[in-house]
Amino acid sequence: MGQHGRQLGRGAGAVCRPDGNLSADLIYCGSAIPEDPWSISAASPCTGDDDPACGPIGARGVGCGTYIDWCNLAGPPVEYAAAAGVAGPVTGYVQIIGVTSLAGATPGLLAQAGWGPSGSDPAGGGWLWTPAIYYRELHGLDVFRGWFTVGASGTYAYAFRYGFAGGPWVYGDLDGSDNGYQAAQAGQLVVGTASGTPDVQPAQLRLHAAQPNPFNPSTTLRFDLPTAGFARLAVYDLAGRLVRTLVSGPMEATAHTVTWDGRDDSGRPVSAGAYAVRLEADGQVRSQLLALVK
Repeated sequence: MGQHGRQLGRGAGAVCRPDGNLSADLIYCGSAIPEDPWSISAASPCTGDDDPACGPIGARGVGCGTYIDWCNLAGPPVEYAAAAGVAGPVTGYVQIIGVTSLAGATPGLLAQAGWGPSGSDPAGGGWLWTPAIYYRELHGLDVFRGWFTVGASGTYAYAFRYGFAGGPWVYGDLDGSDNGYQAAQAGQLVVGTASGTPDVQPAQLRLHAAQPNPFNPSTTLRFDLPTAGFARLAVYDLAGRLVRTLVSGPMEATAHTVTWDGRDDSGRPVSAGAYAVRLEADGQVRSQLLALVK
């Protein structure tokens, strides 16, 4: 399939010029099946077959690199670990249109979780990579989970990378691979002391992205309290009605982790849909949306 055909299928921006031609030539990737009859024609997906405004529109490429359409580091944005221990799990998503939507792990698809110096290029060396394991299929995406073996105390960057069918690695950060890897969008790996206490004191009130999200049956919520005091963490429906109180009381100034099991305060499973989680502490509010899928 031509590379622009793949983009049209994803709805990623306009590739058709006003005169009906393509904004760039298609490049057709070589097939592994020798008898596959590839052909080049003047048929334009913008205006239909045999349009006189459309000249030759492509050439058959050689190899054509990766077939991965999109990938990311789903989170958590910050992972805490004890020194000389194992950190994780961390989660990443990857999409190959028409492939990862099939049930089960995708043959030939590799995923690795890695960590290295903050601000550095994960493709440039200095990172340690560990194979990630296939976890599940979710809405056409393959979901992977990975762990790190960490050492010296400090703050590092972490990310996922994916390869398919011998193609090059594609690097996934928190906002996905569409705009390439960006160091500012890497996960943060905080390695603390052997007792498991991070070296850094939270500098501000923060509600980290829920992991996983969307979720079923449960999701983990992490939040940082810069000062000790009363804190409240609760889940609401989109009409503003209270669904579940997760935390309500005095808490220490440190990082905290709470799990919501998709049930209300009466212990009943809630229906699939969108919910808001709200953190209140020190006169401030932080919130985010959660999606429960069934």
